[in-house]
Amino acid sequence: MEKLLFSIRLLICQYGVNPLFLIKIDNGTATKICGQVKPSFLADCLEIANRNEIHQAFVFATTGAFNKPVVKASLNVPKDVLQQLRNAYGF
Repeated sequence: MEKLLFSIRLLICQYGVNPLFLIKIDNGTATKICGQVKPSFLADCLEIANRNEIHQAFVFATTGAFNKPVVKASLNVPKDVLQQLRNAYGF
């Protein structure tokens, strides 16, 4: 049931938010769903998720002020981990 809810939230994010990119983290794998991201960012996302013991999450970016991307994540990702993801995307 939990996997089904995760898949539904992922689809809502993909089609409802229209993200610049969408990355799914699921049990030790990071998969790009849509958009363009560097392979090094995928590896960084996976490393950060493993370090913080996050098993299922998704990371996405939307367009913010002045057309700059804003990195966001699913609700089960704590704020300090989200900041680590933003730092990895910025470099």
